[in-house]
Amino acid sequence: HAFALWTALSLGVCALGLAMANGRLDALAADLDQLRPANLLTVFRAHQIQIHAASNPGQVRELEDVLTTPVPATVELLLESLASPEARNRAAAYRALFERPLERALPLMVAEASCADSPLRSEAITALGFLRTPGSLAALRTLSQDPDPAMAATAWKGLLRHGDAVDPAVLMACWRACRPWPRSRLDLTYGLHEARRTDLLLAGLGEELRWGTDPIFQRTILVSLAESLGDDERMAELLAREQRDPAGALDELLGELPDPVAGAAQAAWRQALGGDGRVALPAGAALPGGLAPTGATSLVGLLHLQRLCAAQA
Repeated sequence: HAFALWTALSLGVCALGLAMANGRLDALAADLDQLRPANLLTVFRAHQIQIHAASNPGQVRELEDVLTTPVPATVELLLESLASPEARNRAAAYRALFERPLERALPLMVAEASCADSPLRSEAITALGFLRTPGSLAALRTLSQDPDPAMAATAWKGLLRHGDAVDPAVLMACWRACRPWPRSRLDLTYGLHEARRTDLLLAGLGEELRWGTDPIFQRTILVSLAESLGDDERMAELLAREQRDPAGALDELLGELPDPVAGAAQAAWRQALGGDGRVALPAGAALPGGLAPTGATSLVGLLHLQRLCAAQA
């Protein structure tokens, strides 16, 4: 009797396996998948966290972790969180979408990104940049013309991730409009870096030099430019030494340049950096007058950048 029962069960399992392999019983397989312990545990954890997330900000990060769990239930949980009236739940869902883009969430993402009163517009627009579909691309093109320059910059970052065509004049107008917001200009920097648009990164650096902005921000752009030209490690080393010893970093770099310029005046530096058009600097760019660039953060980076451009010419 035991052997007969074992044989019947084995044949049943084989028949079920063959039916599923042939594309049958797909609905049953999906339903059974929902009953897996990991799936049920994810649903339970998500609802427990959502109950407390409104009053406990620490629970929001845990909700984000749950929503990125690779089980079937997270799709519905993401959609549920995106439609939540609680901004914290929606924020966790958008950050989860950075890691797990979901095409079914597109209408909710576009609605949030288009709502001028939403505190989560930036998160929604960023999530659109990770969703590589025609619908998200069309939404990002519209949002890149948003009257809020910060939101337009976030949309440009997504378009650059998509590899969309760029109008240099429009993008640089957005860069200049974002002058009060370093975070937005950083979004543009990241997007241009991923798109390997060295020309526009140089134009952005020129604006930063003309404005005399935060040296740390200028270093970020210089490292991105050096990576696009193939030597960001040396750039990072030089800039790190420059923070400790500006004159020493400059002397070290001048020893590596084929034609060191000793005791150069500002006009000579400008000619060395922009004379051939490879590293174009605006007329108002702040440069030191000689070989002691105290407080002149960008000189070492610009000279290294000029060397990289010359090597590729």
